[in-house]
Amino acid sequence: MLLTVSYDPDRDAENYVHSIYERAYSAHGRTDFIENLIKSIESVEIKTALKESASREEALKTITTLLTQQYKNSSDDLDKKAKKLEEEWKRIGTQIEWQLAFLYQKPFLFEAIHVDLTSIPICPYHFNERRIFIYTKEPVGIQLSILMHELNHFMFYQYYQQLLKKLGKENFELLKESLTLFTNPEQMGKPHEQPLRDLFLSKTYNNLHEAIEDGALFLTNNSKK
Repeated sequence: MLLTVSYDPDRDAENYVHSIYERAYSAHGRTDFIENLIKSIESVEIKTALKESASREEALKTITTLLTQQYKNSSDDLDKKAKKLEEEWKRIGTQIEWQLAFLYQKPFLFEAIHVDLTSIPICPYHFNERRIFIYTKEPVGIQLSILMHELNHFMFYQYYQQLLKKLGKENFELLKESLTLFTNPEQMGKPHEQPLRDLFLSKTYNNLHEAIEDGALFLTNNSKK
């Protein structure tokens, strides 16, 4: 798979506004999720723009201007980080592809993915666009771990989209998130994942498909209570 990485202030600003101003992502049980995300932002000017802007458009314009100026001051550093992640993927990316194909017992079909570096510590993705945000301040080893996590999601979307109608969006997304236990056991996961993670850890499965079916049944039964 070809992995390209870049930093674009416009894309970064969209991530800030979409994540915080529009409160676009499910907390999955995380308390004070948005408040803690705002606290993690280092720029006082960006925090002020998010809190005080009269509209989405005003917030986006202000944050884009601020990030563009920051990029002018640190473009060499960000470009080096982008190149380093690309180089590391060239070195070990095939191993990650193989691990995911082996886990799902399905071909890894993604030919190209683009990573947008972001200066806010939240890493959303766009499956149809084949794009993933990666926090720029993480070391490259953690960035690769994040890529494994997100590409696990991509595999689930690729092969288990039919579960969306059966489970509903919330449970479908919850099942998807819980499956990162099998690729990223070092990550704690979100609070609402815990019952599913406990279920997976309590049993022995012959393959991931059995775990997914078990998780879907668990969510369906609990939704009826």
